[in-house]
Amino acid sequence: MIHFFIGTKAQFIKVAPVIGAVSQKGMAYRLIDSGQHSKTTADLMALFHLPQPDAVMNSRSENIDRVRDAMAWFAKDTLKLVCQPGRLFNHLFNGKGGVCVVHGDTLTTLLSILCAKRCGLKVVHIESGLRSYDWLNPFPEEMIRLLSMKLSDYLIAPSGKAYGNLCDLGYRSKSVLIEGNTGKDAALEMLRQVSRAPQPVSKLQHRYTLVTIHRAENIYHQRRLKALYQAVLAAADKGPLIFVLHDPTVIQLKKYGMLEAISNHENITCLPLQPYDKFIELMVNADCVMTDGGSIQEECSYFNIPCIILRSSTERDDGLGKNAVLAKYDIQRVQDQLNKKCGKKPEPLSMGPVHGTSRRIADFIISCESRI
Repeated sequence: MIHFFIGTKAQFIKVAPVIGAVSQKGMAYRLIDSGQHSKTTADLMALFHLPQPDAVMNSRSENIDRVRDAMAWFAKDTLKLVCQPGRLFNHLFNGKGGVCVVHGDTLTTLLSILCAKRCGLKVVHIESGLRSYDWLNPFPEEMIRLLSMKLSDYLIAPSGKAYGNLCDLGYRSKSVLIEGNTGKDAALEMLRQVSRAPQPVSKLQHRYTLVTIHRAENIYHQRRLKALYQAVLAAADKGPLIFVLHDPTVIQLKKYGMLEAISNHENITCLPLQPYDKFIELMVNADCVMTDGGSIQEECSYFNIPCIILRSSTERDDGLGKNAVLAKYDIQRVQDQLNKKCGKKPEPLSMGPVHGTSRRIADFIISCESRI
């Protein structure tokens, strides 16, 4: 049996095309939801035509966004794993062995690996080998990456650089290079859906800069958050700006007295967290995207959208030296990039053929399951 164990918004987006490819090949699978992002994953399942999860580790109405809450949630479920492995095996995996497919570098990633290994399953880790080479930046993602590589049985690297990282760590024998990103398959599918929508967001009359900020190392670090706040105001002084606000970001901006100036700026439109299809449309119609999100950096690279990465470093090389640049918390650097990048229409988007990354990963997962 193939078990897909995911739980965050990004994981549902990036794993959905792989699940679809496995299903198209007539293979049975089970979908397990950790519940980390319960508030947003229901909409994603509908968008990608996924069935309801076969098992949910924890049911809740809200996402787990704050670091403190996430750590408490992880500790509580890890304790269940230690004390009640048999019960979890039956509940999560329906008492069936096989392979457990996990993704990325979130707390759900680590939790799903620990559950699978405790219950005797083999683990396939998608998007393996990414490194920042700094244990504390980003935290806890870098530590989770290293643990995931060590504990997983099969590692799928999305790039030559990631594969090289795995080999350098001594994991060549359990690693495979499948170049490409399943996120591109997902983004193209959403773009197709948007193009068929009766009243798309693309009818907005004015070009704009799109902004998102949500990473823990930014919003819970006052000096960094202030630098990003000043960068947002500087961008808004140049023209219309749409700021998609995550709930934790709102809390921190309010805490440090920054929210009012953003909300009252005549050029800034604040929006709550958007459904994935609506966000993709906002993104492809933007002059420029300012973000600290790795997945958004990748999405901008797919469509050659100018992107200012609001971080000091990134484990992804997507778009760097092409459409994307690291801001490194330097306001002048952001302004220079806005002057260079913004105001120019991106190249026309090409829908192109469906990328084969998800199908190749599905083939590899099926081969792993057949070996057991």
